[in-house]
Amino acid sequence: MSFNVRGLGKKIKKNDVKQMIIQNGIDMCCIQESKIEKIEEKIVKELWFDRDFDWVWRESEGREGGIISIWNRKVFSKISLWHIHGMLVVNEIWLEDNALVMIINVYAPCNVSDKVQLWDAIKIILEQNEKVRTCIIGDFNSIRGENERIGKRGEVDQRDIRVLRNS
Repeated sequence: MSFNVRGLGKKIKKNDVKQMIIQNGIDMCCIQESKIEKIEEKIVKELWFDRDFDWVWRESEGREGGIISIWNRKVFSKISLWHIHGMLVVNEIWLEDNALVMIINVYAPCNVSDKVQLWDAIKIILEQNEKVRTCIIGDFNSIRGENERIGKRGEVDQRDIRVLRNS
């Protein structure tokens, strides 16, 4: 499950996330835009349904960003972790199949040139791990066309659309 929470400061938001995890039987949850500079285990315990979990996080920059990946330790076993600007990359063993998997939790910047750097980094990771089952999930802060725009009014940056299409 991927969810841009637009801030995890309020108890009701944490409860909503926890209920979605429980109701949908989620074993891996990727959260973007936590807006929390320092994530403590206490906060993650409020999000997960039991105590058998593992988690990693990348802090927000002030009140922007913040990424959290949480998973069920009965389903996934962490091998390695990379913190890269705009993403968390977790290599894990999927215990059911004893298969190596890579989960990339993305919270892309809005700036087009920073976004290009992020896509280039993801391409390199994929090229270096081409035999690994990979899931890229998150908030890409991009649209493929004007018809995907929700909520925001104004002009669409055509450079942003080209960057996503060419990545």
